Amino acid sequence: MRAFRLLFRTILWCGVLLCCEAYAGGLNEFVLDGTESCVEIAKGSRFVRPALAAVTNAASYNSRIAPGGLAVLWGERFSEPGEEYVASGTPLPRLLGRVQVLWRAADWDTTVFGSKNRCGWRAAPLLYVGPNQINFQVPMFFYKPFGEEDGDGYGRFADFEGREYEFIVLEVLRDGFTKVSSNTVTLKVNSHAPEFFSNGVIEYPTWQIPAEVLPGQTLVAYMTGLGKISHHEPEGTIPPDPPWVTPYPTFVEYRTIYGAFLLRAGYLFAGRAPGLVGVDQINFVAPYLPLGPGELVSIRLCTGSDDADRCSEKVMSFPWRAP
Repeated sequence: MRAFRLLFRTILWCGVLLCCEAYAGGLNEFVLDGTESCVEIAKGSRFVRPALAAVTNAASYNSRIAPGGLAVLWGERFSEPGEEYVASGTPLPRLLGRVQVLWRAADWDTTVFGSKNRCGWRAAPLLYVGPNQINFQVPMFFYKPFGEEDGDGYGRFADFEGREYEFIVLEVLRDGFTKVSSNTVTLKVNSHAPEFFSNGVIEYPTWQIPAEVLPGQTLVAYMTGLGKISHHEPEGTIPPDPPWVTPYPTFVEYRTIYGAFLLRAGYLFAGRAPGLVGVDQINFVAPYLPLGPGELVSIRLCTGSDDADRCSEKVMSFPWRAP
């Protein structure tokens, strides 16, 4: 949590541009314009290689992630003990502290000359690298090799639902030449998977966590996982000026503390949080609810279609102030 708060403040306050060296594009190297590359998975001693244990979202730390959202890699030996690296600005770098997070479609199993060099990997935008944690932005697009859609060697698809990605960590050692890859973790990426950040609901215009909620009160929820908003949305970059809104039907759901359904209501704005990378925002007005004074109301965010609603696993609960 300390690391995430640090990187969140960095993205919020810092506008310095960080430039990365673009490689020519060979084995284990990347051209940072989307060109796929090959990686030796088994290279290096297991005592040196990074160990990747899990991939979660950066809000509630469950395994539900969506394109464009913030996510966390958990494991060991991502950097030396005591070494931490934070992106100094945007666009986010794809190489941070000698580390890259690589991803590819799980069904892309091309190899080079029958060896263990597997191809199709791309580098993700990075926010933070520490010994046991890496924060990154989930890929914005699904790439499949040798498609004809784009005419440039890979096909780009908008439909994430149910597709699986493989993630690995690639570390460039201090000699500058030896590159060591972690094991792989395979995870489904959903079209949308909303999740609250901790203390992710604040009151407008005070910008404070509300002590209670009352009808007509304007609230702002900060979250991740609304999904890809546009085919032209850049990875690792602050989104353009509003409106930059989600195309998916979105609802604010209200329940009692015991889980009894009360109401699904609309919102004022649902889309990318201005000035931030991978953070989403929903502005909404609390409706009138059949609750007595002091009863707890649970707020959950849902997005999707009528037959595939996807709601946040985490809820935010507040005392209700009856009018």
